[in-house]
Amino acid sequence: MALFLGDGNGIFDKSTIFLTGVRSSISFAICDINKDHRLDTIVISNETGAFDILLDSFGGFANQRKFSTDSSLQSVAVGRFNYDTRLHIVIGDSENNGVDVLLGYINIGFVNQLTLTAANDSQSRSFVIGDFNSDSRMDVVVANSGS
Repeated sequence: MALFLGDGNGIFDKSTIFLTGVRSSISFAICDINKDHRLDTIVISNETGAFDILLDSFGGFANQRKFSTDSSLQSVAVGRFNYDTRLHIVIGDSENNGVDVLLGYINIGFVNQLTLTAANDSQSRSFVIGDFNSDSRMDVVVANSGS
């Protein structure tokens, strides 16, 4: 992953490279996952079946956490799906035909994981999060390539 810091005048510094796997970073989400008022990056790796959380340290990522899965990860987004004040990570999983919702990130990991499964052989590729039925609760729409 390459980070280009802007100077506010349309000029960007030379990139800083952060290793997340060889030829594998395919999706990113930006958020303040650890509530320190700095933007962190979540990086999906389809080659390794893992995702990384890179915690911001004033324009760099001094702390990188890798979470391994047994899935074929495709995409990532962040939202709030319950009332615990924490952000939750949603990961598209084409191998298991759905998305995984990782609830309640704390410094050591996640409190709970939900798996939302679409039709067999649906091969979930991407998704969006929003309040589609206006009930003040977040919903997930999954794009499938196999169904």
